[in-house]
Amino acid sequence: MPDTDGNFIGGYTVYRLLNRALAAMVKIAGGIVDVTGVWSQINQSMYRLNSPFYTFTNAWFDGYPMDVVQRSMMYLRNSAAGFSGILSYEQDGPSSVIQVWPQSNRTGGQNFLNAPLSDTANSFLVSDGSGFLSIGLAQIDNEIVVYSQITAGATVFSGVLRGMGGTDAVAHNRYAPVTELNIRMSGYRMARTYNVGDSALTIQVPQAWEEPLVLHMLSQVRSMEQDEAASKELLAQFVADAEKIAKASRLGRIKPRQIPIWGQNTSDARNVNGIGFGWLIN
Repeated sequence: MPDTDGNFIGGYTVYRLLNRALAAMVKIAGGIVDVTGVWSQINQSMYRLNSPFYTFTNAWFDGYPMDVVQRSMMYLRNSAAGFSGILSYEQDGPSSVIQVWPQSNRTGGQNFLNAPLSDTANSFLVSDGSGFLSIGLAQIDNEIVVYSQITAGATVFSGVLRGMGGTDAVAHNRYAPVTELNIRMSGYRMARTYNVGDSALTIQVPQAWEEPLVLHMLSQVRSMEQDEAASKELLAQFVADAEKIAKASRLGRIKPRQIPIWGQNTSDARNVNGIGFGWLIN
């Protein structure tokens, strides 16, 4: 019952221990591979990003690859609306902004759910999805999803993966807004912060992180008990396991989630460009 106080540790402290463990794991492992995006607007070059990412390795505009560059390489003199080809990511204090060049030549699709959506559904219905790419990324309320195809007269989005970009897979009401995120990016994000009341949520980290996170939390508890020897031993084991996972991840052996391509042969699936396409294998 992590949302209630125990005999030794209160609910608030449990979450504080978890968040500290997540931050330490991200620092060693280099972040969580994930995907996010923004809704493009015609002739606009700068967009605020709300997702907790700290670096991007790949980007796409309308499904076509973009180069991720330093902001010093951006052209900032005259407007030049066209097919965006390069993207920069800037973190200035609390603000996170992406910039594309040329400026976007299309405004992404927008519509609404035409039926309620449960938190486990892998398809959803809209009134009119003709303005969306047939394969892409979308946001429903605050949840980011990936979809693989649009059928039935551009109304049914199928092959849907829920809770991307650090968001939660939750139920949505009919008429919830659906926005196309056609500037798509994959990279590394920070761990989310969890609070009292979140025990029903899935902790969005790779499966391989489970045991090291427990070690780090136990290390903190032993320190509270003034058993510093046990605390240091647990912390050393946490660091060793985290570094092993980070090394395996860099070699491509550990990935955070599976992403199948529906309706295609996946026997020879490959991890290409992060999670831009294909599927990742745990």
